[in-house]
Amino acid sequence: MIVRYGLEVSEDLTEDIDFLSSLPIQFEYEDTLFITKTEQDAEIIKEYLVTTDQYVDDYRVIQLISPVVTPLFEDYGFVLNDTNYMILDSIAIFYITHGEEKQVEMALYQIEECLIATETIEQVHYYIIDQHQKELIEGFASAYEIQLCFLDLDKCLEND
Repeated sequence: MIVRYGLEVSEDLTEDIDFLSSLPIQFEYEDTLFITKTEQDAEIIKEYLVTTDQYVDDYRVIQLISPVVTPLFEDYGFVLNDTNYMILDSIAIFYITHGEEKQVEMALYQIEECLIATETIEQVHYYIIDQHQKELIEGFASAYEIQLCFLDLDKCLEND
């Protein structure tokens, strides 16, 4: 999972892509959405979009590497050029640190209906949920006597 920066525009900017591509920035673009690797690159695009009156919004996103998504994914993320992204401010991510196998299995059965996506990185299973369901998930963990660790998304996700 990698932090990226998304910019939403009011209309398709196909005509502007040549100009933006000439700038010393890296981005992906499709329809009305830009994704950049750095906040600085996002700011350069944002300045241009504001001056052309085409800026709508910007937000941090995470790029998922090899997710398994559920039908809820469409409410929290999007696919751009075959890459899955999720809006960072709308989600919470956790992994299970301790618990008996049967208890973990039963907890996951309960948690399953809340899942937006899962991601496995270096044999660690990460579970992605709506940020407002964090307390519910902690309740499931307590009931099944398992331990979870929620990621502090503002601090722990790294850019490449």
